[in-house]
Amino acid sequence: MGRYLNRSKIMASEDRRKLEVQVPEWGGTLLLLAPAVSELEAYQLRHRDVFVDGRAKDAVESHVAAELVALCICDENGKREFPGPAEVLEFSRAKSPIVINRLFDQCQALCGMTKASQAEAKKNSEPTPSGDSG
Repeated sequence: MGRYLNRSKIMASEDRRKLEVQVPEWGGTLLLLAPAVSELEAYQLRHRDVFVDGRAKDAVESHVAAELVALCICDENGKREFPGPAEVLEFSRAKSPIVINRLFDQCQALCGMTKASQAEAKKNSEPTPSGDSG
């Protein structure tokens, strides 16, 4: 068996972070799942005027925050609860901006969109010596 990862091992691994969040206003616990790279990039492109270096530059409008939250909410199997634009729009029109903004902060951290999460990711991705040099 090889020492290095191969395509099948990489694709079989689950590297998207999950987070359980209590939402008393909604009467229970949410499961948030970091979106895949392509999903997050599509979201950031739709709202490119809001983000600089992957982070929100100022206070974000509630519908922009609600879209990221909806993108992250999933069931216990990782299936998105609000899978399409119509469901996301319904969600953003119905929910409290206070709750959405609190969840938005947690979703940004989950997605690596905060300074702290980016610094942690950088620290965790430092190269390790291969043992072949020296």
